[in-house]
Amino acid sequence: MRGGACAPSHSVFHETICFTEEMICGICSMDDFYKATGIAVLVKGKIITDVRQVWMNKLMCEGLEDIGEGNLKRQKKYRHWSEHALHTAVAMDWLCYSPAGIDYVPDGELWIWSQEDAETAIEEYRAWLKEVDRDDQEKDR
Repeated sequence: MRGGACAPSHSVFHETICFTEEMICGICSMDDFYKATGIAVLVKGKIITDVRQVWMNKLMCEGLEDIGEGNLKRQKKYRHWSEHALHTAVAMDWLCYSPAGIDYVPDGELWIWSQEDAETAIEEYRAWLKEVDRDDQEKDR
């Protein structure tokens, strides 16, 4: 977590969905990730309409790209693709569809915000980031 700061309290409610590394170790795409964690049902039901409604631990989120690329390379269908083409395809999928990577979301959790509350939560997160950055700057002086 940034500068050792504790997570802020949010004024809006989120649902928590827990997952394990075993559940996501075989993913090749963000679609696979959403299916493995059960989020695909919420997307299909239009409860989730924007990836900003889905938050997960930043480091775990960044690791999804590596997991997907590693698994995709082993797929017979993609063995003829160049390293660059595979990396680009995975990077674009991750860029467009990955959850928001947030420092203080615990490992193995997805926080799901309603469409109405997602923007409020994002604004509270941005305010927290500013406060943490300000505190870090003061410590450096």
